[in-house]
Amino acid sequence: MKIIKFPVILICFSIMFSFCSTVETTVDTDIQKIQIGVYDSREVAIAYARGEYFEGILEELKTEYKNAEESGNEELVQKLDSIGQASQDQLHKQVFSTMPIDNILKLINIEEIADKAEVDLIVCRWDIIFEKDDIEYIDVTGYFVEFFSPDSETQSILEEVKKTEPIPLEFF
Repeated sequence: MKIIKFPVILICFSIMFSFCSTVETTVDTDIQKIQIGVYDSREVAIAYARGEYFEGILEELKTEYKNAEESGNEELVQKLDSIGQASQDQLHKQVFSTMPIDNILKLINIEEIADKAEVDLIVCRWDIIFEKDDIEYIDVTGYFVEFFSPDSETQSILEEVKKTEPIPLEFF
């Protein structure tokens, strides 16, 4: 009886191994890369600062400031002075350095830009701390800048900014 069991077990293993060897395994070699969009925050900040939207904000602040002065509301004048100075400091750091531009990005439909540019992810160029050699980026800065409808003078300034490196934030 023991003699019969061994050949049966051997045949079963043989069938099982032959089946396993005939199963095709395929590896999908056509893996699609993730499309990563990058933007230069300085250019976006410049387009914002030179655009009509920011001009409107400044006009509102100037009007409010003037009214506060005329009415003798010294507390509001000081508050508006502080807001103006803080806003100017922030904008200088955004335009000349790498300070995040979250206050500007909230005005823009980023998902729409990702769709237009056909990218899966968008990051600020200055936030990339490591990358492998085979990573491809798509510059989407123009889509962000376009939102603020820059004039030709602003376009010229942006071309010059592209040629320069940002000033490190710690120098401000």
